[in-house]
Amino acid sequence: MADEQVSLTVLQWVGGLLVQVAVSVGAAIKGVMLMLAKREADLGKRMDGMEEDIAANTTAVAVLHAQGNRMEKLLDDINRKQDRQMEILLQQRRD
Repeated sequence: MADEQVSLTVLQWVGGLLVQVAVSVGAAIKGVMLMLAKREADLGKRMDGMEEDIAANTTAVAVLHAQGNRMEKLLDDINRKQDRQMEILLQQRRD
């Protein structure tokens, strides 16, 4: 009977140890899952911010491109006017 009590106590002790190990492993897995979920949420926020920055930069590039086109047109107009003025001056000198 004493042997049965000792082996029962050892079995209870080993069972308790296994339960503690299982609970610890479960807690560790839960902690890792929570950490990964937080990192995923942070990465999602960063990606959203980057997408907003990309949209803003795309708009800025489009505005700069449009301004560049207007400046080129203005420079062409100025060059045409100067060419016309030069023609008038040359024509006046000939006359």
